[in-house]
Amino acid sequence: MELRTIIAASGGLSLAFAAIAAIAGDTSPPPGPIAPTFKTLTEVEPRIAINANNTPGDSDATPSIFKITQPGSYYLTGNLTGQAGKIGIEIAASDVTIDLNGFALRGVPGSLSGIHASVSASGVAVRNGTIRAWGANGVDLTNAGATRIEALTAVDNVWTGIRAGEDCVVTSCVARGNIGYGIVGGTGARLSDCNAAQNGGAGLYALEGTTISGCTARNNGDVGIGVNGTATFLNCVSIGNTGSGFICGYASTYNGCSARDNQGHGFWVNVSSSATNCSASENSLDGFLVWSGSVSNCVAAQNGRDGIRLDLVRCSATGNLCEGNGASESGAGVRATSSTCRIDSNQVSSNDFGIVAVADCVVVRNSARSNNSSNYSFPAGSDYAQVISNPGNGFVSTNPWANFAY
Repeated sequence: MELRTIIAASGGLSLAFAAIAAIAGDTSPPPGPIAPTFKTLTEVEPRIAINANNTPGDSDATPSIFKITQPGSYYLTGNLTGQAGKIGIEIAASDVTIDLNGFALRGVPGSLSGIHASVSASGVAVRNGTIRAWGANGVDLTNAGATRIEALTAVDNVWTGIRAGEDCVVTSCVARGNIGYGIVGGTGARLSDCNAAQNGGAGLYALEGTTISGCTARNNGDVGIGVNGTATFLNCVSIGNTGSGFICGYASTYNGCSARDNQGHGFWVNVSSSATNCSASENSLDGFLVWSGSVSNCVAAQNGRDGIRLDLVRCSATGNLCEGNGASESGAGVRATSSTCRIDSNQVSSNDFGIVAVADCVVVRNSARSNNSSNYSFPAGSDYAQVISNPGNGFVSTNPWANFAY
């Protein structure tokens, strides 16, 4: 009985092994010699290493240690040390991507730029590394349009940290301690999430048609963030710069930006431009200097001169809070120095003067409290609504345009 049981069990195991073999397939090797099945280096790393064999430099009019002359994707395999009189990596082709792989390009005295586009190119991208102490620019892609520069740190270069051409995208970069500017973009630039600090010139600067968002400029030797042309500034911060916090060209917008402790103005709001939901505090001159533009729903506090200065015709200041301005010279919460300006629904307190306007300005629905010299100052001929002083607990007025002083 036991033997029959063992035989029956053995038959079951045989059937099981046969089933497994059928699932696994043929275990016999194919005929012929055994060949390797691993991937080639090109398949594993489908890029080109930057080295003397693949990208040799030259000594022409733009001498370089390494020179890229063909489109493709390139990567650095280690730190690169500069040489006097030479570019670190020269780009002489379009459609080139360079990944620094987290390595550093370190310049030496007398070296040229760390990375430089020597021809008119487009479609160039550089990312992920540090460019330090080059004798010219850290990265100079001025000649290249439609470029992308990301996750680079440019430190202690003799000229500008990062220079990009027209229609560039510069994102998540840091420029610090460069003797020239921090980051410069061309026409149509888009600069985002960048940090520029302690550079000798402007922190971030660009040309017409630029958008700058989420950037910070701190302790630079000129303007913090500026554009020579139409621009949009979103959620940027400019602190402690030698020049003004922000400057812009015609028809620009600021939204959600902050300027503090700059030695010039907090914001220069140019012709047909606007500032909304912004803050200017402790700047040496005016919080907002406005030329035929508008400031609305902003805060101007503790600035050296005026909180908001409407310095050209057809300006407006609406719904702002202005407090403690005139820290270093006679300053008003809101001051209009030109005619045809509108000052509406602002709250001004503890300034040298509350609201000051010239003739032919409209001043309505404001409230002024505890300003040192006067709450309101208008010459004859100004178009201002009734000023109701100390209205008491009810704040009752039959004039919906009335200004209040208390």
